[in-house]
Amino acid sequence: MTQLLELIISNSPWNVLFYFAIPLGFGTISGATELFVLYRKETHGPLKTVNMVSGWISAAWFCWVAFELLTQHWIGATWTNVFDFLSMTTYISLLVPLLGMAITDLPWVKIRKRPERRLAVHAGFSLVFRVLLFVAVGTCLWKV
Repeated sequence: MTQLLELIISNSPWNVLFYFAIPLGFGTISGATELFVLYRKETHGPLKTVNMVSGWISAAWFCWVAFELLTQHWIGATWTNVFDFLSMTTYISLLVPLLGMAITDLPWVKIRKRPERRLAVHAGFSLVFRVLLFVAVGTCLWKV
């Protein structure tokens, strides 16, 4: 069992909520609304607002999660196998695309002046988030 999976299932259900369900729940809401925003090429409206707010909440919460995991579990960890290291590292690195998506939604960012470019960059960060999430969860469940 990997350290990430042990952490998530220990102190159940609180660790499941704090480290997994809440940040990825808001990330999923952001991802689902992202598909509609990209398809319709929306730059404003209620769906875009839900997308932005859920993305900001997800990024802010995951900042705390990544800090906790990095300081308490990743540094000084004794890795049992490569999947153990890979699951924790890719889960922590989910912060990068989440922050990227949140930053592209800020009103004073220069990229917002060209909506098509902002949507393309946002879609790229969304793709990276999905790939890293798949790798993190897949390696977290790997049994050696």
